[in-house]
Amino acid sequence: MNKSYNLSLCDISIQYALNGIDSSIEERLLPFLKDNKDYDIKINVDKVKNIEFPKKSIPISVSHFNYVLDNEKNYIWADYCESALVSSSADWCKATISATRNMHTHIEESYLLNLLQSNLSKNKGFILHGSVIKYGNEGIIFTASSGVGKSTQAELWRKYEKAEIINGDKAFIRCFSDEVMVYGSPWSGSSNIIKNEKAPLKAIIVLEQGKENKIRELKDLEKLFLFNTHVYYPYWDKSLVNLVMETLNVVLKKVPVYLLSCKPEREAVSITKKTLEFF
Repeated sequence: MNKSYNLSLCDISIQYALNGIDSSIEERLLPFLKDNKDYDIKINVDKVKNIEFPKKSIPISVSHFNYVLDNEKNYIWADYCESALVSSSADWCKATISATRNMHTHIEESYLLNLLQSNLSKNKGFILHGSVIKYGNEGIIFTASSGVGKSTQAELWRKYEKAEIINGDKAFIRCFSDEVMVYGSPWSGSSNIIKNEKAPLKAIIVLEQGKENKIRELKDLEKLFLFNTHVYYPYWDKSLVNLVMETLNVVLKKVPVYLLSCKPEREAVSITKKTLEFF
């Protein structure tokens, strides 16, 4: 069965065409359908009988995924999957995923994410581990290590301030000349909150658990140190890492970053709202 999805993710247009393969993430993609005449990324998924993995080059290994980059083609495959291989143009804009059978959800979403992230990095963007809310038509990101309380704080804002949760796991960020935007995406972790929404980014909140609720703005190296550990870098491509670092420096100059030491209670919302000057 052949099927094509015309998508818009982070204001990047994608043609995602499956030939003889069914998508395991179709429900996640449907909110992002958009009629596009031109595409920034074209991805074909083709069913094949056999796959030949690159053998001449030593791959770069990142979190169980392997990457081979050269002047003409790039390749991606997972350590634990011999049934699918990504080959793309050197600029990451045209790609083919060859698969001998329908891909497991994790494989399909990882390959698609890798291709989008590579293009996002070239378009003044990056991905941050965090929960995203939209309040008063502006975006706020709560970032922290897993288990600290990102989803809890987002849910408190939904409960007490009627904020809209855009995504519970990953914040997609793009920097434009006049503003920084945050986007929802199909990648939501265990939260399963998938919304095709975007908003100007008002603030980034770094969370830590505390015995009392208090918030302060971070400055200079402290801001970079506490924020940087939650950025997803495209470590498979040094040039993309450099682009993300450049974008990150611009974003940190435009968007305030705060450290919120908090408990899972309404007061944490109140002091944050007051600090951000929402009335």
